[in-house]
Amino acid sequence: MNDKRRLTLFIASLVLGFCLLWLARVQSNRLQEAEKAELIRLENQIKILSEQIQTREDSLIERAQILEAYQSLTDENETLAYLREDLKGKRILSGAEAVKGPGILIKVNDRSNSGEQVEMFDLVHNTDILNIVNDLRAAGAEAISIEGERVTWGSKIQCGGPIIWVNDESTTAPFVMKVIGDPSVLFAAVTAPNTYTDLLRSVYNLEVRVLVSENLEILGYERRK
Repeated sequence: MNDKRRLTLFIASLVLGFCLLWLARVQSNRLQEAEKAELIRLENQIKILSEQIQTREDSLIERAQILEAYQSLTDENETLAYLREDLKGKRILSGAEAVKGPGILIKVNDRSNSGEQVEMFDLVHNTDILNIVNDLRAAGAEAISIEGERVTWGSKIQCGGPIIWVNDESTTAPFVMKVIGDPSVLFAAVTAPNTYTDLLRSVYNLEVRVLVSENLEILGYERRK
């Protein structure tokens, strides 16, 4: 009996050792994935800051070009037509003007956890939406809406648990975004390897679907009192 007990204890210890080793490897892999995800997030933040700096530099160049264009106008009707076109362009950029045209549709949804306990990384957060919006703007998006809410440069995208607020309007997953601009460029900005949406899919297993559309309409932003 003693030999059998020793053999049983030996086998049990061996199995326990393998189990502990396996758990240690699983935990190590999870930590590596989390560190990789955090590194990608930081890289994206640096990218966003660089793009903001570039945007301001481009804005200064654009203003200089506008000033030069004004100075070159001599005819009154030509000046009026230029100002009207310029005003329309600024209304589109500010989000006040409705826009129609080709672009893409994006659906971002929480991770399907099949009844398991919901973790923080299983949910879509406002920072995820903000990063996608920034990538789209960098890709030349002309207009963006989230669940029908026009996104402007002054829009606030805030998080409240499973709820995301856009322009003080609450919405829950799945989040559907309409984006008007060059479809091929926009599509690449949210599907190419190492993009932020690729991180959401490959690391966090969130659902991200992208469709090209030739006929989208995004309404102008309505300021609420």
